[in-house]
Amino acid sequence: MPTCIYCRVPTIGTEGVAHVIPEAIGANELILPAGAVCEPCNSYFGQTLDPMLVLYPGNAVTLQFWGIAGKGRKPRQQLGSIRRAPEDGSTSLQGHSLRVETGEDGKRTVYWDLPIEPKFQMLKFRRSLFYIALNTVALTQGVEYALDSRFDEVRRYVRKPHPREAWPFARGRVPGSSVPRRVNARYCEKGRREVIVLDLLECVFAVALCDDGTFAASAAVEGHEFIGQEVKRPPRVRMKYVES
Repeated sequence: MPTCIYCRVPTIGTEGVAHVIPEAIGANELILPAGAVCEPCNSYFGQTLDPMLVLYPGNAVTLQFWGIAGKGRKPRQQLGSIRRAPEDGSTSLQGHSLRVETGEDGKRTVYWDLPIEPKFQMLKFRRSLFYIALNTVALTQGVEYALDSRFDEVRRYVRKPHPREAWPFARGRVPGSSVPRRVNARYCEKGRREVIVLDLLECVFAVALCDDGTFAASAAVEGHEFIGQEVKRPPRVRMKYVES
């Protein structure tokens, strides 16, 4: 009988579709086997963790820039401080810390910082990364492997964390000047640390499901920023406009 990889409750295999990466940040075909996640857990993640992925600074900009619809293919007109006009698809942003620099050629470059959406919660966002990571384990290695006891602390953290509990992760950015719109998850290291890498729109994230104390050092080697438990806020998102 199938078993939910989060609460270990037996399922019947006719539960709704559970995506490895929530459709809230982009339609994708990465779907878990039927019954891998029970309906209560799937609903909980959709209501509690998925919104944090959408509101993460940078993701909201990308979603509105490309007009990526939310779950159920519903278009978004307003997402935090970013509005997309339904008439022509133009995007307007609110910001602060405006700075204008004039180059030797006389062209101006404008910088401004996007505000953090008040509804965004960093603690829940951290858990959303580990939620996608354990889903990736179940998809690539099988549900039985994801149910192994070595992942018990991961499932507890994702579903029922301790107050103010914050697991670390690593963060990088997609190289290049274009605005990426792809989402993907891949198994980077199996066994000792169980490292999963997530390509989520404009950022690359990495988490170690079984950290042996070496993950922080390896993140630095890869050129990623290590986000420890003491970090309470997401990184600033600075927008740039160069006068043509």
